[in-house]
Amino acid sequence: MNKIISSIVAFVTLVLAVFGIGRVDYTGEFQQRSWMASISDEALISEISIPGTHDSCALYEPIHPSAKCQNYTIKDQLEMGVRFLDIRGVALIKKIGMVHGPIYQARKLDYILDECYSFLKENPTETIIMSVKEDLSIGDSIGRFISLVDKYISANSDMWFTENRLPTLGEVRGKIVLFNRYDGSSGFGLSTAPFRDNCSFSSPQPAYTLNVQDFYHIEKVEDKWALAEELFENCYNCQDRENNLFINFMSGYMGTIPDIVTVADGMIKNFSDYMAKAPKGCYGIVLFDFASPELCNSLIAKNF
Repeated sequence: MNKIISSIVAFVTLVLAVFGIGRVDYTGEFQQRSWMASISDEALISEISIPGTHDSCALYEPIHPSAKCQNYTIKDQLEMGVRFLDIRGVALIKKIGMVHGPIYQARKLDYILDECYSFLKENPTETIIMSVKEDLSIGDSIGRFISLVDKYISANSDMWFTENRLPTLGEVRGKIVLFNRYDGSSGFGLSTAPFRDNCSFSSPQPAYTLNVQDFYHIEKVEDKWALAEELFENCYNCQDRENNLFINFMSGYMGTIPDIVTVADGMIKNFSDYMAKAPKGCYGIVLFDFASPELCNSLIAKNF
């Protein structure tokens, strides 16, 4: 029954997206295109406070507030200062389509990558860390998903950093850093396995330790915020950022029919209050639902 419902929802969203209902267009209003220019080449990506977006392509939903996670296109997100993109897809016949669970998001991965390549060519001081994950499987599709991602990357290999180590900013300016959530066995890009579900965790990798807060199915915002604040404090006080990467998800949902907005509103308020009092320093990579210039600016400012 759940598969039937998911299929119906996916089809409805596909029809809406194809006909442009709920379309989100590029605004071009934002001016944080080159904030990384002021950061030293020697800084590791793990030593920088970096704004990111959760489910970066999730701009469509059939029922509010169940699936939409962002108000702005990828291009707008990059121009407002976002430098970590959470890309989730499904393997189609020859392409990877963007989805949020069963909800089709009216874009293919090649379109998203073209936007990223164009941004980096226009702003060569910047880097983009890109998490890639298969969010919806059709049959035994993971092998096809891996093969398709590899083809996308090899077609523009000079635009990617795919080593399994934490690079300096100088090494990856003008490039996409692959954060690999689609192939736990490869060591291609920054390794992430095991990426534990619905919790806070530390996961030792071959070249670094991954520290994540991704508690997302919650009953009270306060419970999630307590874990998020703990990770912020751990990152700020860490004496070994050369070997530790911190990623803090501000996203989540409540209820059986996911209420994303209530969680986002609560986490944004807590984050904004916290940043208003926090000293300059490193707070890791922070992934927002409904990212805004104000959220990005408050985190970027901690680098200077």
